Amino acid sequence: MDAVREGSEEVLALVRTKGYQRLLNDNTRVTELGLSEEEQAGYQIMHLLFEAGLHYLAWIYAPVPQGRSYAENSVAVAGWPLILTFEEYGPAAEWLRHAP
Repeated sequence: MDAVREGSEEVLALVRTKGYQRLLNDNTRVTELGLSEEEQAGYQIMHLLFEAGLHYLAWIYAPVPQGRSYAENSVAVAGWPLILTFEEYGPAAEWLRHAP
C-alpha cells in the first residue's frame, strides 16, 4: 500500500506543478498488486487528479489477476475526467494523442 500511495502522490504532484491534462497510466510491468479491496476503496486519488486539472486518463490494465478489478473499481468511482481502460499501450497512447 505504501508504494501505491507514494507513486500516486508523485503523479499528483506532477499534475499539479506541470499542469498536465492527459495521463497514461501504464501498468503493463506490474507483477503484484498487494492491495485488499478495503485498502483500494479507502484510497482513491482520482478526484484529486481531476481537481489538479487532469482531463483525460488512459489506464492500461496490469497483467495480474486483480489488476483489472482495481482499474474497474477506480474508474467506477471517478466522475471526471474521461477515463478509458486499455489492454495495450499503443491504443491507449493513440487515444490520448487524439483526445480533444
